[in-house]
Amino acid sequence: MEPEMTLRDWFAGQAVVGLLSNPSFVSGSFDPDDYADLAYRQADALMCEREKQPAQEDSKVCSDERKFSDLPVRRHVMAKQLGISGQVLNSWRIKGLVPVVRVNKQYTYVPKDVMEALKKKGLLRE
Repeated sequence: MEPEMTLRDWFAGQAVVGLLSNPSFVSGSFDPDDYADLAYRQADALMCEREKQPAQEDSKVCSDERKFSDLPVRRHVMAKQLGISGQVLNSWRIKGLVPVVRVNKQYTYVPKDVMEALKKKGLLRE
C-alpha cells in the first residue's frame, strides 16, 4: 500500500481488479466512472462490515442512514423491498421510472436511488 492510500482506497482497488477480471463484465461499453463508483461502494460496504468487528482502527464511514442502501441489488431483492413483482419493476425500468445500474449484463438497482425517484414521481409515500 502506498502511504497516501487509505484502507478504503485499497479495498476499492481490489474490487476493480475483481470487476475487470470478469470478461462478461468488461464486454460491451466500458465506462470507467461506473466501475470506480461501484468499486468504492463495495469498499464502503467492506469498511462498514469491518466496523462491526472488535478491532476498530480506521475512522467510521458507516452511518445509520447509509447502511447498504447505496449498493446495487438484483431485481428480485429490489422488488421485494418495494412489495411489488419483478415484472412490475422491470416495466418501471423500461418506462424510465426507476434508475438502474448495469452489472454483468444485468440490471441492478440502488435502493436509495430507486426510493428517491419513486418519491419524486409521487409513486411512493413518504
